[in-house]
Amino acid sequence: MQILENAIQSIQIGVEDYQTGSPTRMLSATRNIYAGLLLLYKAKLLRLSPVGSEEVLIKVKILPRFVASGIEYYGKGKNTVDVQQIRERFASLEIKVDWNLFDRLSSLRNEIEHYYSAKTKDEVLEIIADAFVLIRDFIKDALGEDPSALLGYECWSLLVASEEVFKKERADALEKIKEINWPSIVEDRIESITCSRCGSSLIVPGISEDSLWDMDFECKVCNRETAGSEVLEQLLDEVFGWEMHNAHKEGGDGPLGTCPHCQSLTYYYEEDKCLCCGYEKGFEHCAICGEELTLEDQEFDGLCSYHANAMRKDD
Repeated sequence: MQILENAIQSIQIGVEDYQTGSPTRMLSATRNIYAGLLLLYKAKLLRLSPVGSEEVLIKVKILPRFVASGIEYYGKGKNTVDVQQIRERFASLEIKVDWNLFDRLSSLRNEIEHYYSAKTKDEVLEIIADAFVLIRDFIKDALGEDPSALLGYECWSLLVASEEVFKKERADALEKIKEINWPSIVEDRIESITCSRCGSSLIVPGISEDSLWDMDFECKVCNRETAGSEVLEQLLDEVFGWEMHNAHKEGGDGPLGTCPHCQSLTYYYEEDKCLCCGYEKGFEHCAICGEELTLEDQEFDGLCSYHANAMRKDD
C-alpha cells in the first residue's frame, strides 16, 4: 500500500532529521513527522475504500454511478482529503483520534513554521512527543498493527526516547512552577500553563522572586518571555472567566479588578488584595465625607472622586 509506505518513510525521515541536531534540518523534521501522521490517516481510509471504488474514501470528489446492484460511489480526480475532511469521515466511520492532542500538535507546528526559520531541538521535541502518542495509538488501534514492527526498531526506539526526553523536560518545568508560592485560588490550575504565543507547555519561571509581579517565564520552544502577571491573569481567567464575562455584559461587579499598583487584572475583591504584587487598599473611607472608597478611588490619596475633583478645582 503506497500511502502507508510513504507515511512510514516520512516519519522515519523526520526522526532522522531530528537526530542530526542540525538547525537547518529541524524544519524538515517538523514537516515530515506531521505529514507522515496525516498519511497514516489516509492509509486507514484507503484500507476501508471498497475494491473498484477508485479509492473513494480518500478522494475529495465523490460521484455516484449505476452498477448491476444499483448505485455505488467512486472517487474521481487526484485531489485527496484535507484534515477537516479526514475528521468528518473518521467521525462518520467511528474511527477514534485524540483530536484535542492533534489540534495542539497542529497549532504548535504552524506557529513554528510561521515564526521561525531555524528550528531547535526543543522546538521539535514537543512536536515529536505529541505526534508519538498519536502515531502509536493510531497504528495499534486503527490499523491493528505493531508500531515497532511497522516503523522499524531504530525509528521506534528514537520516538520512544524523544517522548521520554519531553516528559523529563515537562517534569522539570512543572517542578520549578510548583516551587512558586501561587495564590490558593489557582493552585489546581498551574499544570495548564502554556506559552501564549506557540502553545507549548515547556514554559519555565526565571529566577525566583518574592512576587509574580517581579517574575518572568520563558518558553523553551519559542523563547518568548512572559511576565508573571500575564501568566497569573491567564490562570485567573480560567477560574473567573465566565463570571467576568457576565459582569461585563450585565454591568455588575466581577470578582477581579485592576490593581492600582501593578495594573494587572489580579486584584481579588474577596481577599481585598492583589494576587500578583500583594497590594492592599491603603484608604477605606474618604477623609472628608466618610464615604467608602473603591479600588478606583485609591489614586485620590484618601478622598472620594467627588472631593478629589473639588480639591483640584480649588487649587
